[in-house]
Amino acid sequence: MNSTRFPVVRTIQVRLSNASLWAWKTPALLALALLVSRPCGSGTAQGATAQPTAAVETTASQNVPVPDDPLERGTPRSSVEKFFGSAQEGDFVRAARYLDLSRVAEDKRGTEGPRLARELWIVLERKARIDFSSLSANPLGESNDGLPPNRERLAQLEWAGGLVDVSLERVREPNGLEVWKVSSHTVGQVPKWYAKFRIGWAERVFSEQTINSLLRTHVLGLSLFTWMELVWSVCVWAVLVFIALKLAKRAVRLIPPGVTANLVSALYVPLIVILITVAMRNAVPRQSIPEELAGLLRGRTILVVVAVWMFFRLVDFCGERARTRLLERDGDSGFHLVDLLRRVAKVALVVIGLIVWLDNLGFKVSTIVASLGIIGLAVGLASQKFIEDLIAAMTLHATGVVKRNEAIRFGDKRGVVEDIGLRMIKIRSGERTVVTMPNALFAAMQIENFGRRDKIPFQPRLGLRYETTPDQLRFVLIELRKLLIAHPKVINESARVRFVGFGPCSLEVDLSCFVRETNSSEYLAIAEDLNLRIMDIIARAGTGFALPSQTIYFERGHGTNKTLARQAEDEVRRWREQGQLFQHKFDDETIEELTDTLKYPDAGTADGPPKDA
Repeated sequence: MNSTRFPVVRTIQVRLSNASLWAWKTPALLALALLVSRPCGSGTAQGATAQPTAAVETTASQNVPVPDDPLERGTPRSSVEKFFGSAQEGDFVRAARYLDLSRVAEDKRGTEGPRLARELWIVLERKARIDFSSLSANPLGESNDGLPPNRERLAQLEWAGGLVDVSLERVREPNGLEVWKVSSHTVGQVPKWYAKFRIGWAERVFSEQTINSLLRTHVLGLSLFTWMELVWSVCVWAVLVFIALKLAKRAVRLIPPGVTANLVSALYVPLIVILITVAMRNAVPRQSIPEELAGLLRGRTILVVVAVWMFFRLVDFCGERARTRLLERDGDSGFHLVDLLRRVAKVALVVIGLIVWLDNLGFKVSTIVASLGIIGLAVGLASQKFIEDLIAAMTLHATGVVKRNEAIRFGDKRGVVEDIGLRMIKIRSGERTVVTMPNALFAAMQIENFGRRDKIPFQPRLGLRYETTPDQLRFVLIELRKLLIAHPKVINESARVRFVGFGPCSLEVDLSCFVRETNSSEYLAIAEDLNLRIMDIIARAGTGFALPSQTIYFERGHGTNKTLARQAEDEVRRWREQGQLFQHKFDDETIEELTDTLKYPDAGTADGPPKDA
């Protein structure tokens, strides 16, 4: 975003090159999301190696020694660890000795056992999440898991719309030792599970030894086979997104420029990503993908991320629209408020997206929401004044009570608004000092806005000498009315001139009109011109202004100008004889004749028309 004082508000456009770059960088993003989506603190079947059980966890009430079994099948944990260790070494004959093959015909155990061990290992590698630390290290198993005493749950698989247990069972060997093996019931289900979860395309492409090698080799906790599927899925997804973006860009260009085109340009990329993701999610059978990718789909990780990204772009679009309107109306005075609201909205979107994602993964988010509520309450109480001022700033911007560079009166002070910040408002006073006050305090004051005036009143009161004769006064009143009508900067519809009474030391004449001007400097120039013309009229009438004081004459003064007084009286007499003594109101013909007949500014002044104009 441009940070100059008056930034040019750019039109939101989505460049296909950036969108395509984002699409091709997606494999790294998905890999990161894949790793993050794995439950913290729990191991999985992938990457498990046989670890010797150095110590045995026992309960205080049951201190049973671990059976001296050479295959270390004395506890559920050690038995599972050794099974995975043997399978990953490719020794499926040895791995078969961790299965209860009692339901398999004795003459077929030599061939069926290794096959069942390999199939079970592949199913668990691809579809199960095993937390080895949760398996019991007690020879008697876990007594508080709600299962029979001789049975332990190894993992659970999604099956027929529900979950099915992969269980261990404590059995007695011919030599009398009681050891833990994969239960005979589970072994009987292995062929069905393998038929559903098998890697059909890989079996047609790779040999059995290659598949085993890819499954046993792990990078960052995932088998090479899982990485192959992940990379292949991402590549197909990226190619589809790239093609769809190419087609969509051409379609967007056909939309006429305007708000709709800008909105579509802002949102079409994430919308296409969402549509392609949903289509692939529904097209690929769930049983054919590894559990890590299934976890991503179950958490709707990509959809949540892209949905948050789409709302980010929507927030940016709304922010740019708000900035455009503010720039047209107030300049850049409200940009910081728009930017703050934009950041707050994005943080809220991230929090909401995170909560939705965790809820999809099966976490209980009620505690997180309650914690966020408590934190929000604490922050709200701590920043109560700031929030109050922030809301006041939003109110001032929304209602437009004051704007930058407007002259106002607030309380008993006057000044020009310089800036409405998030916390404070700055006002430049007439003494050129800066008055700063909280927004909430300013908003609660009575504010008089001079910048919103459509016209400025001109209302002087004239005091004439008591020596002024009635006809001189009539002359003054009529000439003043002519002045207001003739002056091009005076709105004559509301203009009035009245002799209102007798003051302590003068005859009071009230003059009231509105000047067609909103700028204070221009108004003062117009008022100056009117005052000078009023003085000319008073002088031509042969009278003068009265001073607000007593005058004691110690010698005979010159008094009034009798010649001019006689001329004014003769003029009034002529008006009376001709029926043109419009003492209170001129007729329409006279008003039309007098309107805008004066030259303003005066002819001969630097800013006025030429004398011969």
